[in-house]
Formats: sequence, C-alpha cells, structure tokens
Amino acid sequence: MTSYLFIYGTLLTGTGNPGLDRLVRQHLEPLGEATIQGKLYDLGHYPGAVPSHRTTDRISGILCLVRQFDVCIPKLDRYEGCDRQDPARGDYRRQTTDAILQVSAQTVTTWVYFYQKKLSFKPRIRHGDYRRFRPGRQTLLRES
Repeated sequence: MTSYLFIYGTLLTGTGNPGLDRLVRQHLEPLGEATIQGKLYDLGHYPGAVPSHRTTDRISGILCLVRQFDVCIPKLDRYEGCDRQDPARGDYRRQTTDAILQVSAQTVTTWVYFYQKKLSFKPRIRHGDYRRFRPGRQTLLRES
C-alpha cells in the first residue's frame, strides 16, 4: 500500500538532528506543495497543527511519498512524541487527513502529525505557513 505524509514544520525545515534530517531526505520523496485543512500554532521552536472544521483554515506544506514506511515512520513517531500504544499520552498523534496538491488540485489521503496538548496562550500562525513564519529556515526536501 502506498503511504503519504504531509509535512509542515521541522520535518520540512530541519529538526536540528543530522541523522533524522538524513532519514527525512532518504525516505520522504516530495510530490509537491500542498495544503490540509487545519490551524497552525507557534509552540516556540516548532509548530503544532490541529484539525479544524472550517474549510478556510489551511496549513501549507509538502506532500511526500513515504519510502520504507516500516523503517521511516517509527523513527518519526518517536521524534514527534507520538505514542502509538497509547495515543492520548503523546504530544502529537499521527492520523489521516486529505491534502490538496497545488499543482493539480488532486486530493490525496495522507498521514499528518496533529498536536494534541493544550494550546492555551499559544499564538496562531494565521496564514498557516511555517516557512513564511520562520523565513530563515530552509526546506530540507527539493521537489523532483
């Protein structure tokens, strides 16, 4: 089965961990700019996305094809604080959502990491683009 991952934050701009950034470059093949429905928040050194029922709430990122899912995703789950045994315990939960590829307007069902802790007093990134919010950050992945 083909798996996709929508990335919007430090998996896109660099985690600060060279081994993890290398894993991202080796196992995530960028398919193009995309958006998902949700809200984006500034959590300090990284962002957090949460689902939204408003269709106008959009988060920008890149849709990626996941190579070797069983090798890549468990390591990304650990990085994201995603506890697959007890999802309520983790900082993020990995779940599916629909992403819309910008170039073709095609809708693709993808995995995404949604933040699940309280967001009290965390500023919202209203335009939904972490790269625009942190302009000095480079994109790890280049589209083929």
